[in-house]
Amino acid sequence: FAEAPTSTRSLQSLKQADPAVEELFEGEQKLHGIAASVAQLLRASEGLEKQLAETNALLEEARVAQGSADSDFEGPKAGESALPEAESNGNTQEQLKEPLRQANLDAESKSVAPNAKQPSTNAQQQPSGAAGSAEDPVVSKDGASASTRAPDSRSRVTLRAGARDARGVMTSLQQPPEEVLGKDLRETHPLLFMDEETFRAADLGDSVEAYGPTLGSFFRHPCEQDFGAELIERWRATRETFCQPKVEEAPSQVDCFFLKQTSHGGDGDNLCLMQNVAVDFGRFYGDNATIERVMAQYKSSKHHTQPYVPWQSGFIRGNCAKDALKWKKSSFPGWNYEMVHRGFEESDVRVAPDSSDCDVFIEHPVVFIQRDTFANFFHDSEDFFNLFLALHILKWSIGETQAFLLDLYPEGPFWTAWDVIFGRAKKPMTAWDVHEQFGSKRVCFAKAAMGIFGPAATITLCAKDTPCSHSSLVRQYSDVFIRGLELHDLALRKVPEAADPKKVVLTFMARRTSEWPEKLHCNTKFFPCSYFDHLGVRVLQRQVRNEDELVQRLKALEAEQFANGAVVEVRVKDYNLLSFEEQIRNDVETDIMLGPHGAGLQHSLYMRDRGVLIEMNIDGTGPRRHFHNMAKWHGRTYKGFPSIKNPVPIELIYSTAKEAIENLDLASY
Repeated sequence: FAEAPTSTRSLQSLKQADPAVEELFEGEQKLHGIAASVAQLLRASEGLEKQLAETNALLEEARVAQGSADSDFEGPKAGESALPEAESNGNTQEQLKEPLRQANLDAESKSVAPNAKQPSTNAQQQPSGAAGSAEDPVVSKDGASASTRAPDSRSRVTLRAGARDARGVMTSLQQPPEEVLGKDLRETHPLLFMDEETFRAADLGDSVEAYGPTLGSFFRHPCEQDFGAELIERWRATRETFCQPKVEEAPSQVDCFFLKQTSHGGDGDNLCLMQNVAVDFGRFYGDNATIERVMAQYKSSKHHTQPYVPWQSGFIRGNCAKDALKWKKSSFPGWNYEMVHRGFEESDVRVAPDSSDCDVFIEHPVVFIQRDTFANFFHDSEDFFNLFLALHILKWSIGETQAFLLDLYPEGPFWTAWDVIFGRAKKPMTAWDVHEQFGSKRVCFAKAAMGIFGPAATITLCAKDTPCSHSSLVRQYSDVFIRGLELHDLALRKVPEAADPKKVVLTFMARRTSEWPEKLHCNTKFFPCSYFDHLGVRVLQRQVRNEDELVQRLKALEAEQFANGAVVEVRVKDYNLLSFEEQIRNDVETDIMLGPHGAGLQHSLYMRDRGVLIEMNIDGTGPRRHFHNMAKWHGRTYKGFPSIKNPVPIELIYSTAKEAIENLDLASY
């Protein structure tokens, strides 16, 4: 309209003749106003970019003048800010504005004293103890200035959340919400105090709020809605019937919970509950040729094409009428499309224990899952966490629910999680187990859910630094693992080996060459070893090249004297050599977890609350924020090196670990 060659006179005529044209003209005027505002903002942003560049230059000058930059630290590349992205740390608005005001004054003056402390250009990143002044405040865990001390060559430098110090160490300090301060552990970790029977029968929703509140805001709404108890309420509230019952006796029904999680790709994430349906597992497996074709694709794709059997129409049948407006491909993301949209068929089947249409009738709840993988703890945790979410949404207990894993993967190294944590009462079944037990029988289910698609897991949103912390869901999920493996007494220091709270365990997470998991877990079932004979030794990326020297230096921490009375034990662990239960046991005993970026750092979720994660982002992994976010969601302190060489700077790692031990509150959980 704005570009049409229409005179002012004809515009006036049109406006008088048609009110819609008047509205359109007013809209055009508003657009012009918006365009002018955008242009003004762009000009302002150019000024801010110039100011940021000047302030970064001042910071760099001060670092050089202070002589505190580690020669092994790789600084920001061309075009990269010398400062990390902003990160909320709970300070008041006025506290946050002050360093920005000071930064503006320094940038305008373009003059910095050689030893002056450099304020951050970001209001949420003010260094509180950067080396270089005569006396530097040491910031306590709650962000307040605890004391002043003159720095030495390895001064204890502590920063507020998200800031990097002059050494290039990024620190994210977390503190418990005021609502939980002073509370007994029974109130903040209730699952750890449940006996076995109570834990297995519990509705997880009854205790999740005790693990919160979740802090921060996300896309202009509280983080509680995406990482806390309110996520469960939001998801549960989306329930709609996709397939309406057609009969009164033993009616079939399909209800789906379709939610667009904040910042998730796609149309949304779905959990579907099917009631009174019949499943023909014979139609699922077909003949051996289908299985062989799927496994051949898995092999030829170098394990990137997941071993999922295509679901045939009529694999699942129910006596209900599909809602054509809802029953569309976009409503069934991931495997929901295969399993429900394509696999489900309307039928006059009668689903009941005494029905001739049912060879087997299963009364208890079952969740159908296709695992994202079987031997990577980070990606396996997607499926664990999604099962945890499904139990919440459906109000099913761990003890009454059984998992059917309908992929062709073997049990794998984390099978104990399925078998013991989620399956002690109702044993999980792999596709082979289902095939062996049911064959071509028609198996009827009173309640069967199609689980949430693996990559939709809330805890895999890690592209950027999260603004959310102290997630009630993440913290409760951690306790589900600890209580499920019966390690709660160890966590609560009720066993002799854990009785002394001054004992501090630092675990170095070694990444080393190992056997391929496909070779270790292949079998004579659906995952035959003949497909993997060609595999040699698995050489992991991101191995620390000077690991021996680093470990030797870290061992010296055992002889250090700490003001807080810490007595240090340094452990070097290759988790490939431990059982899953041994891995989680070591996690619970660990206070400082240190290692290069990799799936093993997922284990940081199972440390006690006082635990600290130190991540070495070697070999270009600085942009990967997975475990920084994981630590923040749990509410624990994180220290990382967003840009660091390999071989790693040993003294920098040592001083960072020492600082983390010094700052531990040994009286806390």
